[in-house]
Amino acid sequence: MRRLRRLLLVAIGLLVAAVGLTYWVRRTVLEQQTPAPAAALPQPIQAEGRDWVYTHHEGDRPRVELRAARMRQIAEPAEFQLEGVELRIFDAGGQSYDHVKSAFARFDTKKAELYSDGEVEITLGLPVSGARPENAVVIRSSGVRFDTTTGKAVTDRPTSFRYGRAEGRSRGASFDPAWNDLRMLGGVDLRWHPERPGQKLIEVQAGELIYKQDQDRVYLAPWSRLKRGHFHLEAADSVVTLENNELRRVEAAAARGRDRYPARSVEFSARRLIVEFQTGAAVQKVVGQEGAQMVAISSADRTRVESREIFLDFQIVSGESLLESALAMGGSVLESEPLPRGGKPPAETRLVRAEVIKTVMRPGGGEIAAIETHTPGVVEFLPNSPEQRKRRIEAERLWLHFAEGNRIETFRATQVATRTEPRPTAERPGEPTITSSQDLVASFDAATGDLLNLQQWGDFRYQEGGRRAAAEQGTLDEARKTIALSGKARLWDETGSTAADELFLEQTSGNLTATGRVRTTGKPGPEPGSGLLESGEAVHAAAGRMIVTRNRTNVVYEGEAVLWQGANRLEAPRIEIDRAHRLLYASGGVLTRFLEKPTSVAAHNGPAAPVYLTVRAAELLYVEQDRLAHYRGGVRFRRGPLEVAAKELRAWFSASEPTGSQTTLERALAEGGVRIVETRQDRTRTGTGESADYLVPQEKILLRGRPARLADSARGATEGEQLIYFAGDDRLLVEGGKSRPAVTRLRRH
Repeated sequence: MRRLRRLLLVAIGLLVAAVGLTYWVRRTVLEQQTPAPAAALPQPIQAEGRDWVYTHHEGDRPRVELRAARMRQIAEPAEFQLEGVELRIFDAGGQSYDHVKSAFARFDTKKAELYSDGEVEITLGLPVSGARPENAVVIRSSGVRFDTTTGKAVTDRPTSFRYGRAEGRSRGASFDPAWNDLRMLGGVDLRWHPERPGQKLIEVQAGELIYKQDQDRVYLAPWSRLKRGHFHLEAADSVVTLENNELRRVEAAAARGRDRYPARSVEFSARRLIVEFQTGAAVQKVVGQEGAQMVAISSADRTRVESREIFLDFQIVSGESLLESALAMGGSVLESEPLPRGGKPPAETRLVRAEVIKTVMRPGGGEIAAIETHTPGVVEFLPNSPEQRKRRIEAERLWLHFAEGNRIETFRATQVATRTEPRPTAERPGEPTITSSQDLVASFDAATGDLLNLQQWGDFRYQEGGRRAAAEQGTLDEARKTIALSGKARLWDETGSTAADELFLEQTSGNLTATGRVRTTGKPGPEPGSGLLESGEAVHAAAGRMIVTRNRTNVVYEGEAVLWQGANRLEAPRIEIDRAHRLLYASGGVLTRFLEKPTSVAAHNGPAAPVYLTVRAAELLYVEQDRLAHYRGGVRFRRGPLEVAAKELRAWFSASEPTGSQTTLERALAEGGVRIVETRQDRTRTGTGESADYLVPQEKILLRGRPARLADSARGATEGEQLIYFAGDDRLLVEGGKSRPAVTRLRRH
């Protein structure tokens, strides 16, 4: 037992030794594998780390996520110093975020502010999932402060940004994701690079810029400039609208723009200006509002437009914007002033006034093709040389069409009134010419701009001093200096009037031709009557045709012509009046009819029936100076009961007082195959001879012949070389010749 006990003790000892050896070996190995303890962190660093992450949530949605490749926590001031920084600021929906990247930044936990003094890159609007957009907004700057609570970033250092083909820079910037505001502060310079070769670069400058990402709009203030090739725009505040990274629209305040080329230019301004762009940023439309103005200058003329609103439409040709039309609305005024070319005097300046004026340009945008008003308006042609006349036209609507060189070619107006001033170079300035009608069309010489033809129709009215006219249609041929009136045409002045189907007036000579149902009226004058035509009453005429020549001193009526004054009347196929020589000539079968004053004999015998003097002949010549009417060819004379037939008859009339209205025949001399028939109630006396002289005041008839013969139905016949008898009584004086004594044959009862 004792041996067993000793063996157990030895075994226990060996076991303890083995365990101790094992512990010592393992402790040695562990001591060798344990790293040396870290050195103490220097003050004031509290902690350091890698792949550091900071997040800020609003509810269960992440708002801010800040990552750094390396972090160092500082005790005082309480901040984290971060390297390899990336900041994500999520939008309210959590579908996109703004990404900030910087090599180094400080994060102030108390202020929740991240500051990077070095270069910072900010990318806006990245999707949480999906590919990175090609046209993302990328901002680069330094000295940027970020509010990690709101995501707002601010810097006062030079900043640049890129958005698709657009890039810009400024002296400072800020970004507020809550409002989607990117603000470029001070000295903003923005450029849009063209999509394709040949397109124009767009340059924008402004005092400040605000880019509204959710609106695709850029706000420029307090001043702004835009330039694209020849197109320039300067303004106060402006708003730029984008579409798919393309410039689409600019709205500018107190704006002034221009589009200049070597041979043409367009300038415009308004208190509010809107410019619309087509793909490629070519100007497509310009709208000016409130005090809008436009000035278009070409080698041909200078055109100025003023109105409350102006709409300019451009045609895009090979990437260039060419003015196509201009629409002015609201108190519009257009002035087109031709410029001197080739030593030739310029045409008249055109001045158009209307509520609405539209101007259409010729292809190329340098010259005017047409001007029209959409409301009642006024156009004035202002002379630029002494030979030109000032013209003013008021109308319900106006259309002006131009040939090359901005020279007017045609002009049209409706419900129109015109006024043409006399030429200022005239020695004796005349009266203005005034017209009106429902419609007007004028044509001009395209080479000189001079008026060629003016046609007015629809209740046409004309006035030049005391001369006036009316017709359904009037046509002025400026080259030939003629005026043609047609359709119930009428011309009148203080001396009388002329009406006809058509009137044709030669302005230079004053000649007038009237055709078709001609009617004229001559007003009475203060001078005594001439005998044939009395004073105190108007003289009327009617014919198929009338011709007035020789400064209105020669008048010819043709075609069933009739001339009358009161009861006096002259009819003939042709009547000619020569006022200069005071002659009247009628031919082709003449009929005259006059109401006579009572003779002294008739007056002595008491009131009597009116006495009419009627004469028919082939022709008549009246000499006013002698008051002599000379009838020739188959003359038939009748006065009361007395009828005379002869080859010729001369009748002398007495002058009447200005108040007279009846003709007085003093003497009538009939020659050639004279036959006189006096018919009374109880007898008929017939005289024949070679001549008969009728002295009207004495009712005395001197009948001469070889022989002269008087046959009395009551008393027989008497022959002699000269018979003197009296109408109305029985007295008879007979003279016989030496070879032919008087013979009387009495009739027995």
